[in-house]
Amino acid sequence: MSISESSSKSQQEKTCLMVGGGSGIGLAICEMLAKRGYRCLVQSRTLKEELKILASRFDKKIIPMLIDARTIDDLVVRLSPHLSVDLLVLVHGPMYQKKTEETVSEDWKEMMDWNVHLAIDLTLEARKAMKSGGTIIYFGFDQPPYKTNTHTAAYVVAKKSLLQFIHQYAPVLYERHIRSFCIAPDFVDSPLLDEKQRKRWISYAETGFLLDPEDIAEGIRWILDAPPSINRLVVPIKKWRSCRKNKSSL
Repeated sequence: MSISESSSKSQQEKTCLMVGGGSGIGLAICEMLAKRGYRCLVQSRTLKEELKILASRFDKKIIPMLIDARTIDDLVVRLSPHLSVDLLVLVHGPMYQKKTEETVSEDWKEMMDWNVHLAIDLTLEARKAMKSGGTIIYFGFDQPPYKTNTHTAAYVVAKKSLLQFIHQYAPVLYERHIRSFCIAPDFVDSPLLDEKQRKRWISYAETGFLLDPEDIAEGIRWILDAPPSINRLVVPIKKWRSCRKNKSSL
């Protein structure tokens, strides 16, 4: 891709496909991208009120895509026609909160399928579809290898596996001018957490408090503003706006 082609592309409206972005972190990222002029296709299993409100605020900039796929193969088939984008953000990935000793074989397999195998399949399809280059942003998990979580072991193992795939496949993507990054946040607050879960997550968090979804959006903003030569980078997010709000935790 020549400099003139790159310049022309930067002046055009850019498109983002976000997989699993219908609430929380996804909404914060959508709002940030829409303000930057991106057109955001947001895959979600349900159309929540928050997503409808955000889409109405940014008319024709945020477009919900309701796809309630029951298998990763089905989801990949239905998303493949939309992968010719400038930015692919893979927010997807369920987290089971179950004691490690109670986590059965099917739980481990499901965590690997939805957090790792889906990302791999979409990456392979995106490599063919993103003909003019672009950026893929994955979601990992930032935790020291010596630390264990008693209720999220299968999720942590899956995300660590995803990180290895990103490192191994990034050079293949870069040959096609596709950069790859992994956002690796500490624990993020969510309205879906009950008080018991919130206390547990705070005890896991390295900073002693939970991040806000807007912190993750700030991390992605940094990636988009990074020089084109920056690639294959894990971006740990522990502080950003939350640290400024919680100075006592620094």
